[in-house]
Amino acid sequence: MNYVSTDVDRILEYVKGRKKAELIEVSRALGMKAMEVDKWAKILEKQGLLQIQYDITKMYLVWNERQEKQDPVDKYVHDLEAAKPPAPSMPKKQGSDETKIIPPSPKKKDMGFIHGGAFNLFILGRKSDLKRSDATIQPKDAELKMTQKAVIPVQTIPRRVDEKKAIKEITIPAESKKEAPSRSFSLPFLSRSPSQKQAPDGDVDKEVPAQLLKDKVDAINATIAEITALNAEKEKLYATEYTALISRLESHLSVLSDKTSEKEGSFNTLHKRIADLSEKIFSLQHELQESSKKIDELEAHYNRKLESLSQLRKLSQNYQQELTALTNEIEEGHMNKYLSELKKIGQEYEAKAVALSRKNEEVEARLKAARDRLQHLMKESKALSRKFEEDI
Repeated sequence: MNYVSTDVDRILEYVKGRKKAELIEVSRALGMKAMEVDKWAKILEKQGLLQIQYDITKMYLVWNERQEKQDPVDKYVHDLEAAKPPAPSMPKKQGSDETKIIPPSPKKKDMGFIHGGAFNLFILGRKSDLKRSDATIQPKDAELKMTQKAVIPVQTIPRRVDEKKAIKEITIPAESKKEAPSRSFSLPFLSRSPSQKQAPDGDVDKEVPAQLLKDKVDAINATIAEITALNAEKEKLYATEYTALISRLESHLSVLSDKTSEKEGSFNTLHKRIADLSEKIFSLQHELQESSKKIDELEAHYNRKLESLSQLRKLSQNYQQELTALTNEIEEGHMNKYLSELKKIGQEYEAKAVALSRKNEEVEARLKAARDRLQHLMKESKALSRKFEEDI
């Protein structure tokens, strides 16, 4: 039996050939709306045939090879085809009073009411409704079995059977504009007659319970109409609430994308500022190290000058002692030339002492300037460190 290819089959075939495809790609390749593909993808994911993977802005359909199984529509159609009851055989009465019963056409016989309902569901590809309608199909099978038991071949047929009233056309309404055209079938109904008739041989022959069969068919048609109304309500809800939800989600996603872009811009700016501060801190640290080296050199030079000064003081003390000794000698009547020479030497040492004192003052001034510079650099380093911590 050949079936019509549905949108679900096309989606399965496309995803199976590529193993993984994006939702927009599938909708463009098959000429379908993205919302329609999304709906069938979620249904197929519940069936275990596909897997849906979500990215930040994209949705992918992945073929599930490990859980591949038989198409549930084919399974239901096959079971319904096997459960379809055979047409009741109506024997004819011999003689001139024979009444002709118009049997259903072969086409309508093949498309019985249960098979026609399943065929409409198959054309629509509504695999999500099969689980819900499974509970409805099972009572239909039980009703058919009861009907088969109730139908007994009748040897005699009343003469006053109206052939036009014996066949009643029952039409199954279409679910929506997109569904397959409505199917109709014919069932023979006999006019009301006594439920029992005494045969010449004493056996009791039962006639077909036409009213009971008609009530069952009406109940089945009412169930099909209810399913149609529920499907129409579901389509209406899908067209209103689902579309509004998608639009709200898209707007929310757009707002989140804008906020993410702003956060990324502020983060990049902060990162750049941190990099600049790190470079400044590194340069200040390098300058501080150089200043520390200079201060160490100045301190070493100052220490050396102090040592030389202490040596000069010792020499000066020695010269003063010698001068005192010479002065004592002069006072005792030694030669005047020694006195002049000693005076000259004393003047020279005094000049050297003054020069050393000036140099000492210069070194102290330079050392003080270097210490002030070091304190200033340390204050700047602490201020930059504090600012860096506040920015972080």
